Amino acid sequence: LRTIAGNLDHISLNNFKKVNPLSGSLDTMNYAMKTKKIPQLAPFKDGAFIMAIEKQIPILPVSLLDAYQIMKGSFFITWSPCEIVCHTPISSKGYIKRDLEKFKNKCYNVLQNELNKSHNE
Repeated sequence: LRTIAGNLDHISLNNFKKVNPLSGSLDTMNYAMKTKKIPQLAPFKDGAFIMAIEKQIPILPVSLLDAYQIMKGSFFITWSPCEIVCHTPISSKGYIKRDLEKFKNKCYNVLQNELNKSHNE
């Protein structure tokens, strides 16, 4: 059985053949759909990171899980519960302006990893 897009429809095929998928098996199509739904952070602007480096103060990464459902890509806000996770502060000690991208990426990775983890649970 095929869908309109031409991809194999595993659920319909299993139902048609009256078989159950193996417990815990990885259906690559289902896996791709799950990972596609994980929101990706937009690139960070430099300002806060430059200030943190100049003043040698830490950045406190804060994840607002499911916040993307509140905005839904527009300026219209809808109500939705949102879990807040305060991560360990990331020290800027020893970083200089030349290390800006490295420092931003360290903060970005903490937040993106939390998003990934929350959507795989």
